[in-house]
Amino acid sequence: MNAYHGSHRPDLDGPPLHDLEKAFPDLYARPDLYRGHSDSRELDDQALAVISSARGTPEALVTIWRAVPPGVETINAGDWVSITEAYARQHAIQDNDPANDWPVISTRVPARTLRTEGNSIHEYGYNPI
Repeated sequence: MNAYHGSHRPDLDGPPLHDLEKAFPDLYARPDLYRGHSDSRELDDQALAVISSARGTPEALVTIWRAVPPGVETINAGDWVSITEAYARQHAIQDNDPANDWPVISTRVPARTLRTEGNSIHEYGYNPI
C-alpha cells in the first residue's frame, strides 16, 4: 500500500456501479433521495447521471478520477476513486494555496470494476480483478 492511500480502504466486494440498488435502495426510481451526498446539487446530479448511464451494463466504460501526490501517474487496484472530476478535485486540495494542490488523474474502466461501501454516490473502490 502506498503512503498516500491512508488507512481507510474501500470495500472491493461491495455492490458494483452497474447494480447499486443493494447499496442505495430506490436509487433508480427516486434519485432525489440521494442528492445531498455532496455540498453541490450539480455535483450530485453529475454522479447520478454516470450511475444511471451504467445501470445494468457491467461493461459500460466510465471515467474515474483520483487525486494523487505529484509524480503518481496511475490509478491502482484498491484505490478510492470518484466518478466525477469535481469531487476528486475537492480531495486534491492540500491547503489554501492552489499551487500545492495534488494533480487529478483519470482513466476509463468498466462499471463492474467500481465497488461501493454504500456511504456515498461519489466514492468507489477500484477493483479491476
